[in-house]
Amino acid sequence: MKNQIKITTEIFLYGIIFFLAGILRLILLGKIPLIETEASWAYQAWQIWKGESTRPGSMIGYLSLTEALFTIFGSGNIVARFWPALAGSFIIWIPYYFRDRLGRIAALVLAAGFALDPALVSLSRMADSPIPALVFLLLFAAAFHHNRLNWSLLFIFMALFSGPAFWLGAVVVGVTLLLSNILGYLDFKEYVHSKFNDFQNYQNRFWSAAGEFFLPALVVLGIGSFFFSQYQGLSAWMASLPEFLMSWLTPSGVSALKVLAALVLSNPLINIFGVLGFLAAWRQNDQVGKIFSLWFGFSLLLVLMYPGRETADLIWVVVPLWVGSAKELV
Repeated sequence: MKNQIKITTEIFLYGIIFFLAGILRLILLGKIPLIETEASWAYQAWQIWKGESTRPGSMIGYLSLTEALFTIFGSGNIVARFWPALAGSFIIWIPYYFRDRLGRIAALVLAAGFALDPALVSLSRMADSPIPALVFLLLFAAAFHHNRLNWSLLFIFMALFSGPAFWLGAVVVGVTLLLSNILGYLDFKEYVHSKFNDFQNYQNRFWSAAGEFFLPALVVLGIGSFFFSQYQGLSAWMASLPEFLMSWLTPSGVSALKVLAALVLSNPLINIFGVLGFLAAWRQNDQVGKIFSLWFGFSLLLVLMYPGRETADLIWVVVPLWVGSAKELV
């Protein structure tokens, strides 16, 4: 009974944090006019809503859901920014699903940090935000961690539908796992093998498994096809990989010094506590802390070296910094 009360209280606290995260991301969402890059994506969604002939861009998730919102509520700045803001609010639930590795108190602190972080809040309030790519990639990892293969399918496709930002995040997470496996902090092969043991169960109960996968697959197909009105979206998302590869050949004009300054000035406290947390992890042989310190080091190096860098790419650096900060604060 005590454990049940504790879990109920814990979920209630996450609910409060989620409500706060939503308020910060949605309040006065349409007050500032759309900037040029935001307007280009919002205009594409508006064209699709109006039935004009246009080739969808690679951010199919944004275009499809924003077009649907235009259909329900009409066009406007608030509606154009609503989907990234809503998706950004769900980031606070990721620590909840990894609390077995992070610790319950550290996970709560991390959720509060995600809710309040200036960079994560401000980027969630932009129509062309990479936030959905970050959130859905991490939700995919959470679903996979809990053996929910059906939801893993949904989240990985929603991440893919989020545009080129997904590929930058995939490189960061993939290389972090590879380094962690090489250094012995994570037996990735054994971890994946243990998660896929449930496949045998799915084979033994085919119709039950088909039912579990039906809804996520329907959502993916619905969003990818603009709710079965334009099937170009089912293939348009694949352009995100060539776009990402081309960004390595096309400098953005944003200097590495500017990106580094943005990291230091946006929230100096998490830089201090995050680095202290990483140092403590190495002193105490905390494998989770070591893995996130590798994530931080590689993601920062990658963003600074990446020719197509934008300050928005710092979201991949902010996440491990907050993990280190939460563990250090606790």
